[in-house]
Amino acid sequence: MAFCNASWTYIKNEVLHLDDVDTDDPKHYARQLAVIKALRGVAKHIIALLAQLENFQKKLWLKKKFVVQSDWCITLDRIPEEFYPDIRANKAQLAGVERAV
Repeated sequence: MAFCNASWTYIKNEVLHLDDVDTDDPKHYARQLAVIKALRGVAKHIIALLAQLENFQKKLWLKKKFVVQSDWCITLDRIPEEFYPDIRANKAQLAGVERAV
């Protein structure tokens, strides 16, 4: 909500220039007041939309990350020779190597 209040303060001071509102002519004052109210209503909707977007981004950022899949590629010189028979016996692994090559 601090974002909303700060944004409204900026709009009020920098866009609307409330100190310059002419209160001498009632018709002109009513027109200026209508513009101010319309701008305020639109600004509140835009600010609410931006706040929702930032809250969603925050949820995504803070969401716990998890690993779906992890693949490793290791050269045979890093594997002891005692595992070679198991490697040769694994048909799925051999098919994966053949696809990669």
